[in-house]
Amino acid sequence: MKRMICIMLMVGSLTAICQNNTTDVRPYRLGLKIGAPNAASLEFEYVTPALHNSLALFANYTGANFKVDQVNTSSNIFEIGSNIYFGENREGKGLYGTLSYQNITSNLSIENYEAEDGTIYEGDAKTKVSYNGLNVKIGAKLGRNFFFRTELGYSFGEIPKEIFVEGNFEGEPISETASIESEIDDLPFIFQNGLPIFNIGFGFAF
Repeated sequence: MKRMICIMLMVGSLTAICQNNTTDVRPYRLGLKIGAPNAASLEFEYVTPALHNSLALFANYTGANFKVDQVNTSSNIFEIGSNIYFGENREGKGLYGTLSYQNITSNLSIENYEAEDGTIYEGDAKTKVSYNGLNVKIGAKLGRNFFFRTELGYSFGEIPKEIFVEGNFEGEPISETASIESEIDDLPFIFQNGLPIFNIGFGFAF
């Protein structure tokens, strides 16, 4: 009987502690981020009770279809990771650090493809470009029910230098590995060892 009473008291104490740690926290956050390299992404964040409400898990996703010159692109960007909030308030707001994994995958359809030897094929060629990066960021979240956040950081990963292109032009199949290093060099804010990150966002907590 005494053992049962002790166990009940321990469970009651732990429950009270957890309630005290989460009373002022709205752990679920749904928001929109705008910036680079994600363009615009939806994000969900959950602030766990771990480390006195300073550890949060999040995931965000971007999907977009667009055309530049003769290249039709379908792009998907996925990021998953954790935020560690600093300071003494322990309410999942204020300054935080981020560590996350990011995948960027783009499927491209190229009209009138020009091969490496200069031959132009009338039709569409297909290829895919993928990037995997480890993101390190510093950010700040302001607000309670309605919040604003901003982040600055860097994504460490290898930028692809070649793509595998294949297509079928008037019954003639072609496939080749093509260099895109010059095209990558012409793009701003893209480096061989990764991508800079900057975004602003807003959303609701509940």
